[in-house]
Amino acid sequence: MTIWADFEDGVQIVRGTLRRELRSYTTNQRRLIGLLVTIVFYLFTLSISIPATYTIGQGVTGLDSIPYFGVLWTLFPPGMVGMMALLSADRIATIEASDLVLMIVHPRGALLGLLGTECIHLLLWFGLPAGLVGGSFMLGANVPSALLVGGTLVLVVLCWAAVWGYALGIGTLRVLRRVPRFQRLLKILWAVVIVAVLFASQFIGRQIVSGLGGRPFHSLAAILNAGPFASFGALTFVGTPVGGSASLDGLAILAVLVLTIPVGLGVSTHQARSFWFRDRAPPKQHSDRQKPTEFEPPWPLDRSRAGHVAWGLLLRAKRTPQKLAHLQQQGILLIMAGPLVFEAGLSGGLLAALSCIAATQVAGAAFCANPLGDDRPLGTLLFLTDVTPRALARGRMLAGLVLTVPVAVIGSLLTIAIGTPPLAAISVAFVGAVLCLPATGLALGLGSLYPIFEEREVFGTEAISPSFGVLYVYEMIVLGGTVIGLWVCWVLATGTASLSLGLGIGLVVYGLFTTVIPYAGYRYAVGRLRSLTIE
Repeated sequence: MTIWADFEDGVQIVRGTLRRELRSYTTNQRRLIGLLVTIVFYLFTLSISIPATYTIGQGVTGLDSIPYFGVLWTLFPPGMVGMMALLSADRIATIEASDLVLMIVHPRGALLGLLGTECIHLLLWFGLPAGLVGGSFMLGANVPSALLVGGTLVLVVLCWAAVWGYALGIGTLRVLRRVPRFQRLLKILWAVVIVAVLFASQFIGRQIVSGLGGRPFHSLAAILNAGPFASFGALTFVGTPVGGSASLDGLAILAVLVLTIPVGLGVSTHQARSFWFRDRAPPKQHSDRQKPTEFEPPWPLDRSRAGHVAWGLLLRAKRTPQKLAHLQQQGILLIMAGPLVFEAGLSGGLLAALSCIAATQVAGAAFCANPLGDDRPLGTLLFLTDVTPRALARGRMLAGLVLTVPVAVIGSLLTIAIGTPPLAAISVAFVGAVLCLPATGLALGLGSLYPIFEEREVFGTEAISPSFGVLYVYEMIVLGGTVIGLWVCWVLATGTASLSLGLGIGLVVYGLFTTVIPYAGYRYAVGRLRSLTIE
């Protein structure tokens, strides 16, 4: 088949995929509401950023006066390659209904459809807002023609990054398929890299805001600003008062990118064809030694149905930890708090509070944030058992408590070794452990209010992840409630403040909110579980 025929097949795949996605939004009220909320958030952000960038553009007299222009253009191409590699390995490694599609479409056409769909997604979610902000900057600098040239350069980089990023992502999957033992090690290393990048980004961001980074940051910025891609980005303003004539380095980079796009497409097609048709995963080796006692919950979980449910959830999390991938949102929150801890000093009280905050954040988010959708694959089997909806809800709460209460207690008590008063450490440990219970009830209510039933592939595993909005609301409410409770506990345990009438009334109100709302969420979740039918 010719490249033109494959291109037409790719266009048809893109068109069908986008129509199906649009139909899924218009026919699903929950998804439509979520889309409208996202659009409102984008409009609010653009209403602030567009006037700001227009004002910045009015003060531009040359490329040197544009903040971090060369740095951004130097980091943009490798960043896009890395993003496309991640998307390729996680989301678009295979095409849906591949058995049918690959019978009538050449692998190159299917690949063009996958990459085209993903590029359109990126352009709609990120490219359109960036184009509006960039357009306001160009109008402020009185160089409207630079918007067309800059958009063309961005499209060239996007196409180049799409084909080579896909080749890198599928190549990595092929290596992991041949050597499956390295998969867990690679995931651990990747998690460590993400944690390090997020942690370091907080320090760099604070340095930029407070003192423009100091000498190390300026040295790094000078190196990146002198890179070849900076000259490539400077082509945006060629022929305008801001820029000047085109440099040979920039034109050479442009030529290399354009000429290597077909090469990258060929490499990606070869990788995809081998991944889809030739490579086979090695057979799994089943051990003859079985562990019949692994399914028997230990004491005291064996005393109730809820304990059996909790033990089953913990075993499932142990065997497929990818099902807890949605906890990365809570992990990002804790990582971003790291610089605050270092700047405030590694005091025992702060570390104890941080361990309790981590426990309350994970307690409800781990197993309670989507109680209706999470059990859907096993729904038919659950209807055939005598497990009551109350036992299912309590089992999820108990699993979260088993996972997080030791973190709050042990993390707080260990701070005694670095100078925390024993009474204060014990009090913080007790309050942190107690607050894990209402956190689970709140998560059950929020997850039942907005359940998610659709499966998606997360790190190679089909999983039904909770809604991002549910996790965000839960994260903010629990964070505020935990900070208030721990602060009151600390000031009373250390004698910084005494119990007064106003503080007592505040504690009563806080206690009512901390108990009534989570209990209402628990009751609502039980009612929703009772309303489920086998259909």
